[in-house]
Amino acid sequence: MSLLIHSGQIIVVTGASKGIGAEIASTLGKLGARVVMLARDIDALNYLAEEIRQSNSGGEGLPFKVDLTNIEEIKVTVERIFQEIGVPDVLINNAGAGKWATIREKSVEDIIKDIAVPGISTMTVTKCFLERMIKKGTAKSPVHIINLTSPAGLGMYVPGTSSYSVARYMVTNFTELLRTDLRHHKDSVKISLVVPGKVSTNYFKSKEEESRVPMQRWIRELSPMEVATKISLIIKNRDGVDLVFPFTMKALVVAFKISPTIMQLFLTHVFGWQPPKPDINKDPKQTFNKSFTNNIPTIASLSLIALLCLLFHKNISCRPK
Repeated sequence: MSLLIHSGQIIVVTGASKGIGAEIASTLGKLGARVVMLARDIDALNYLAEEIRQSNSGGEGLPFKVDLTNIEEIKVTVERIFQEIGVPDVLINNAGAGKWATIREKSVEDIIKDIAVPGISTMTVTKCFLERMIKKGTAKSPVHIINLTSPAGLGMYVPGTSSYSVARYMVTNFTELLRTDLRHHKDSVKISLVVPGKVSTNYFKSKEEESRVPMQRWIRELSPMEVATKISLIIKNRDGVDLVFPFTMKALVVAFKISPTIMQLFLTHVFGWQPPKPDINKDPKQTFNKSFTNNIPTIASLSLIALLCLLFHKNISCRPK
């Protein structure tokens, strides 16, 4: 297992104090890496650093307290990392916040927080590290930028998420633009997009909010360890990838690419969160006719999704970058 990560590799993980980020940092540290851990909760980072030290793996946990919504703090922290640790071999943009709620349910402050992390923070952190990472990377020993996002950021419009999905789409779009901008460095700078389905963490603030995640009965919930293991394998393979998992989530994403209009109808009217309907007294006959008409897309969606699954289930693969 210790052969998965080159001993002494400098790996930066944002949002490392809890959830997926903490598991990624712990796993990589125990595989021999020098893990630079960024988050606001310094006590949690110190605990992780001690856990890595006690594993006797040769790895290190290096905690840095930083507010990833504060651009000046990010700049200062990155300079400290360059001076005290060195230039990273791998940057993992994992930090993310936000609430699953409609635009009507959110305050303006909620919207700004959603966009700040991961949307703006991913771009800001990458910008601050990028030039020195480009200089460090070679064809034989490339540097690697790994961005994590949600399936809600892959172009499907998930009901009841509003600015949460917008922020995740920012990460997806930024990743593709980064590949385009660095195409002349593709051998020395690898870029990956990792998109896990729902992960078993304490991310959601309430059961009602968590219930808005669509298709939970059909898409297996992942553990943070599964995500961390996938990340370690990506680093080991030294190649940029788009990785969506588990399989059922990947199948859904492929179906969206094949038939986005039909799949969006399917997500909106069948398995997506349904907003409460206004309590308006109407003629029963009119209500029935309108209900039947509104459900025609649902019926068509169910029929076509079954056909798509039969036709394309063998063609689902991870696109190398």
